[in-house]
Amino acid sequence: MAYGLSVKNNSGEVLVDSDFNHYHFVQTLTHSSVTRVPPLVDGPGGSYDQAPSSPNSLDSDQPRGNIYKFIFGSNGAKPPMCFIKPSATGGSAPYASIVLTTRVGTNWEIWVLQTYGASAPTLYCFSPIDQISASTSGTTYGLQTFNSSGDTTFDSRLKPLRVIDSIITTSPSLANTGSSNVGGETNINLNVNVTPNSYTINNAPSNSSDIIYYCPSIAHCCQDKRAHREDDGFQAAGNNSYFYAWARDDLWWTFYRGAYRVGASSKFQSSYEGYASGHVWDTAEDTSSLLAAIAAAALGQWQLAIALAIGASTFTSAGVASGNYYPYENDSRNEGQSNPAIISRASFYT
Repeated sequence: MAYGLSVKNNSGEVLVDSDFNHYHFVQTLTHSSVTRVPPLVDGPGGSYDQAPSSPNSLDSDQPRGNIYKFIFGSNGAKPPMCFIKPSATGGSAPYASIVLTTRVGTNWEIWVLQTYGASAPTLYCFSPIDQISASTSGTTYGLQTFNSSGDTTFDSRLKPLRVIDSIITTSPSLANTGSSNVGGETNINLNVNVTPNSYTINNAPSNSSDIIYYCPSIAHCCQDKRAHREDDGFQAAGNNSYFYAWARDDLWWTFYRGAYRVGASSKFQSSYEGYASGHVWDTAEDTSSLLAAIAAAALGQWQLAIALAIGASTFTSAGVASGNYYPYENDSRNEGQSNPAIISRASFYT
């Protein structure tokens, strides 16, 4: 730069630059509403002579986190930076991350996905100074910088964003470490059970509840459990005796989003949280001993059932975006991408 002011720390990192519109604190936000993606469940009902008619719902170990919606009022086109202040820290703390920031009219709407059952998080929101109209009356000291057009780019009186650490994170390769094929087992587990990636927070306060972080979700993964059951035989019932054959296939899945928490010993941890879960099934039964034919029919039908169930699902009643939440099988996306986490302290802005 040929003019202006540039302030650097001992590591040569720029702290203040008069050419840059620095982010300044605007407000804390509490959520305006909360929802969850509805369960995606589909399969034939009724009862059968021999084939099982259950389970016919989500499993208790299929996670779906809460989606907290926050409304940030702004007259500018630049989105806010919203730092999450978690409701708890430590080894049992919930995971949370921003999964959507979108313009709605003259406001910004921010969605935070968090582990179900935990208290709601709070957001600390920052905007570039050219979108802030806060008053500085009564404060007669501080530092201001201006760009070549004479526009204010930094004002110490408006609580500029203060960063105590920045961490390059990645996500684990998958959320669940179990096998997809569970044989005839129907008590499945799709909970997040992977070891989180952990990072030390430098310059962390002694009170970890003071930590706030900005690290939107970019990683996601989808995993499933598949069960197959079948049987054939002879049912003795006097003059009504008969041969039977049946087969049933079940598919459970969960779509996860990358999420974060402040863990024990001031560790910043990267893992996943469940976003949407589903269960579809199909059954074939006949009073013959042609088990192979019946089983083959069932095996082909559950794939069709999946397509029909997911394709027909809409989520407008729950206020969440419609979409295909079984986008791929037992894989992840963006898990190896470097995702910077910016760490600050809530007490800086009180």
